[in-house]
Amino acid sequence: MLAGQTARARAKMFDYGVVSLRLTIPYAGEWSGFATVARSLRATHAVAETARGVLEGVLRDLAPALGKPHDLLVEDYFAFEVGAFARPLTARTLVAEYAAALAELIAGEERPLEADEQAEVLKTRLSYFEDDLVIVQWDGAFLYDREDGAAATLDILEFANTQLVELRTYDGLLDAELDAIYGVETRRTFGPFARNRAVASADRLRLLIVDVLELTDRSTNALKITGDAYFARLYRAAASRLGLKDWQRQLDSKMSSVNEIYRFFADQAQNSRAEFLELTVVVLIAVEIVIGLLALRH
Repeated sequence: MLAGQTARARAKMFDYGVVSLRLTIPYAGEWSGFATVARSLRATHAVAETARGVLEGVLRDLAPALGKPHDLLVEDYFAFEVGAFARPLTARTLVAEYAAALAELIAGEERPLEADEQAEVLKTRLSYFEDDLVIVQWDGAFLYDREDGAAATLDILEFANTQLVELRTYDGLLDAELDAIYGVETRRTFGPFARNRAVASADRLRLLIVDVLELTDRSTNALKITGDAYFARLYRAAASRLGLKDWQRQLDSKMSSVNEIYRFFADQAQNSRAEFLELTVVVLIAVEIVIGLLALRH
């Protein structure tokens, strides 16, 4: 049960480290009741608490397969799906006659939105046939479609949200790594300890760079299976609403900084190694001279 409603849960694991939970609540009845249920679910913590409970069970089952578990990062997304209306409607008619109701539903509001705000909420919409419609927002979407079409649309929206979670996760890891590096640099030391720390930092950064590049590659390859032009447009619309390009640019900027720091640490490690070897040679020469002088005295 979820907020007094019977819910069905489904978990999907992606190979780049995201678990997607889909909680589905069926509804049949008047639009006003549909909107009330939608608002109540968005206003309560029950959805997040239920999802966290299901996720904890999934993670317990997956524990032996988890290589580098980290703190949970949760993104929620609400999809409001309508299979059919009592009076058949085209997408054009639905938007023209019920724009206010659609905007209120997607925004989770009880009062009518201002005209410009309505237009903003409804601006990203697509239709393939005249009797289907998807409206995409940054935290939710409205779907009016047959079951098979709606299922494919939900899969695209789900995939876009998994990318957002991955980008946010690696952005946080890069922030933490950069903060740690800046903290270390304020208390630099010299000698073998500095060399060891530089080597360790370079290795850690190299692994982080590989992880981020692997994420980007896997996400790109996963999208290549979508050869359908309409679904490609749907993905681009969802990515735009979620701000994936902004997150990617931010990640690329931090990756550039990390690459520079990696090269610095690698150079520092190499220089420290060269200095150590030079010092070792000087010490050996000095020892050899001392031994020679002692031999001459005897």
